[in-house]
Amino acid sequence: MKTKDIVIMGALIAISAVLSMIKISALGSVALDALPAFLALYLFRDNKGVVVAFFGHIFSSAIAGFPLSLPVHILLAVIMGLIVFIGKIVLNNLDKHMNTFVAEVIVAIIMFILNAFVSPLAAFISLPFSVPAYIGLVTMLWLASLINVGGALVLSIPLKPVVKNNG
Repeated sequence: MKTKDIVIMGALIAISAVLSMIKISALGSVALDALPAFLALYLFRDNKGVVVAFFGHIFSSAIAGFPLSLPVHILLAVIMGLIVFIGKIVLNNLDKHMNTFVAEVIVAIIMFILNAFVSPLAAFISLPFSVPAYIGLVTMLWLASLINVGGALVLSIPLKPVVKNNG
């Protein structure tokens, strides 16, 4: 890994840590920390976003005091990294067969669904599962997911030429 890659990941993780302080819910760890990870996916299409996603969730949950316990938040951080990894695989495959922007929108929808509706199921490792609790988590997460995924997609448009020219 090049020094430049480490610096880029460090900068994105730092931005993620700052955005993790913008909370979307009273739960505490639902925040805008994933936006830099999704942005890294759109800009670089490699594993930088996976690393940023993991550490972004760790910072967000640490700032909130690990409300679901440290082990559960480590699991959620792994899941966040996995969501970005899945996005990377899908994006790199779709991009070969269709318009890049259409591929990115499809991946944004997939990541939104995984982040807002699938990842909350992991919280029930430490919480008793109930439909009202799941609905409560999803209610908070869909807005954060929409901002994180949508914001990354929008920000990637003007930033791609900059990244490409500084390759």
